[in-house]
Order: sequence, then C-alpha cells, then structure tokens
Amino acid sequence: LKQVLNFPGGWLMDENAPEEDSMMDDEEAKRKSEMQALRADLIPQTFLLLHSVLHNTGQYQAAISLANLLADESTANYAAFSKEKIKQFLGKVRESSVAVLDEGKDPWGFQKP
Repeated sequence: LKQVLNFPGGWLMDENAPEEDSMMDDEEAKRKSEMQALRADLIPQTFLLLHSVLHNTGQYQAAISLANLLADESTANYAAFSKEKIKQFLGKVRESSVAVLDEGKDPWGFQKP
C-alpha cells in the first residue's frame, strides 16, 4: 500500500493530460474529473487503511511517518483529502504518537536519549 501512495508523480494522476483546461476536449475534461473523484475517494481510504494496519500491528513509527508521505509535494496526496479526512487522518497519527509516548519514546517513535 505504501508503494501505491508513493507512486512517482502521484497515484491516479494522468501523466499525458494537458496542463491547461482550455486545451482539453470534453472527453479529456471528463477523464480528469473522474480521476480527481477517484483520487479524492481512494487516496484517503488507502492512507487510513495503511495507518490502521501499521498501528494495530504495533508499527507506530511507520504509522506516524505516513504524515510525511501525505505532505510530500512530489505525489501531492494531500490534494486528494477534504478537511474532514485530513482531520480524521491526523487524529489517527496522534493516536500512534500517544502510543509511542506510552512506550517511553519521543512523539515520532524514536528512543529518547
């Protein structure tokens, strides 16, 4: 799942699409709209699913690092999230941070010096 989210250029991004909307015909515009809708639906679900797997298997540091993957400019995964989905995801990351604090580590999952 992490490889899907880390896909170069962004998962479900059309590499051959024209940059400007004015240069698109109706079919290209429809395809772009459909791809954006798919990204808005599937990318947040995939992040939440991967976080759940990592958190529930005790891989808290990896679960926390998903926030970096979300913020990565090269994939622009953050653009697929609504405000509510970002709040939900960051709440889950917070749960993982609290779990590592309970283990005596710092909030990012590293051993304290």
